[in-house]
Amino acid sequence: MKKTILLLLIFLISVAVRIPVINNHLSIHHGWVTAHTLLTLQTWHENGISNFHGAPVYTPQNDGDKFIPALAGVIDMKGDAYYVSYPPLGFYAPYLFMKVFFLQPTILSLIIFNLLLHFLSAFLIYKIVKRLLKNNSSSEFAPVIAFIIYLFTPVTLWFQSNVYFVDMLEQFLWLITFYFTLKLNDDYSRKNIFMFSILLFACCYTEWLGFFYAFMSFIYFGIKSIHKKQIPVVNLICVGVVLLSIGLFVWQYSQISGFQSLIDSLTNKYKTRSGFYGENTSEFGLSIGNPYSFKRLLEHYFTNFFNLVFLLPIIAFAFIFIRKKNKLENKYWLMVLAFLIVPVGMHHLIFFNFTSLHDFSVLKSAVPLSVIAGLMIASFENNFSKKIFISISSITLLLYSIIGVKEFYSVYHQYGLTDSCEKLATCINENVKADEAIFIKADYPLVSPMTYYHAQRLVTNAIDLNEAKILSNHFNHLKGVYIECDANGNCLTIQHFTLP
Repeated sequence: MKKTILLLLIFLISVAVRIPVINNHLSIHHGWVTAHTLLTLQTWHENGISNFHGAPVYTPQNDGDKFIPALAGVIDMKGDAYYVSYPPLGFYAPYLFMKVFFLQPTILSLIIFNLLLHFLSAFLIYKIVKRLLKNNSSSEFAPVIAFIIYLFTPVTLWFQSNVYFVDMLEQFLWLITFYFTLKLNDDYSRKNIFMFSILLFACCYTEWLGFFYAFMSFIYFGIKSIHKKQIPVVNLICVGVVLLSIGLFVWQYSQISGFQSLIDSLTNKYKTRSGFYGENTSEFGLSIGNPYSFKRLLEHYFTNFFNLVFLLPIIAFAFIFIRKKNKLENKYWLMVLAFLIVPVGMHHLIFFNFTSLHDFSVLKSAVPLSVIAGLMIASFENNFSKKIFISISSITLLLYSIIGVKEFYSVYHQYGLTDSCEKLATCINENVKADEAIFIKADYPLVSPMTYYHAQRLVTNAIDLNEAKILSNHFNHLKGVYIECDANGNCLTIQHFTLP
């Protein structure tokens, strides 16, 4: 109980240092994915989730927003557009959280939910390291150190507070699934089998990492069952969970606009996100054949793990050269490799464009890096007296945390918050009628989900009035408005038009 209170206090310190940027404004740095989520939550909140096939809709319920594919996906007969790149659990969880606690779907509500996931994820890092060391070490501090390393890494400080998307829920689900995988590895009890099954399904029904985890579970427990000549129960569970997840995903999203429409959308999306189909198909040209893609990926790691770049070599040096009194059994290192490292590598490779494009893709790597650091520390912790180890680790972790917070704020100051989308949204709400399609001459972030969310209207980029009219006709809208604005979101000209 004392350790839990200590961990909670450390977490509250991490929240306190972030308070200046925890507010009801969106950040330019991936604030669009938070707005993307909120757009769905707001529409569900106002109109009921059952009216949208239980799927992530992002069309506000205005006549002028119908049949506009602002975020790709598929469109139903009513003209509502849906995001079908992921299963829906990553949207259900915050929606239920806000319902249970009577919260409106606001930026701050989603930040609170995300911070809860941050604490639970870090706590599971602590529990996982502690369990891995259960029969191998008398280490007292390694699990706590792993908790702190995870908590104050820049990538978790930022993306598990100011930015929410399905990846952040998957982080927690992946960790708790691994925790029960460890328990299942030691004891094939009904409780452990049940929890593993439910959590693996939750992983698969949230983000694609879950399927890579199921694949590695199938291999690991398959080999284990062969060696022990047991019935491959876990293998059957993995196959069942994957088939159920895919079947439910396809069935549910096929209700929107048919099976073929869903397959076409997913195929086109994967061609864009994989990076295997050349620079012309990959978004921003970030393909696996483009050297700049790898440079960008390395930059993601360096920026988001800036303090860990300096800490890990120190830990590795101590791990190699200091006599180790407590060695972790090879089977546990194998589990770390199979369930924490390989799934991340598979995700990076199979969705290479996504990984190179979005720096929150490296959030997943915070898990294996924190766990490995904790296990390394445990191997040499007892070579020092308790007093000396506490002194050294306290100073080191303090510096590590300060550097992490500093890097967190460097991201904030580099990108900052923006009220330009709110200004544009105010202009739209004051000047545009509900049955008019909206076209704007502007770039990111003005043409992004941030404006969609604040205005509760979809906007489409158009270089001039003529293109706006062509697009309006393409979307089957007779009425529209073309807006020119400056970079701060101030409307300069507003032209209403009606097609013949």
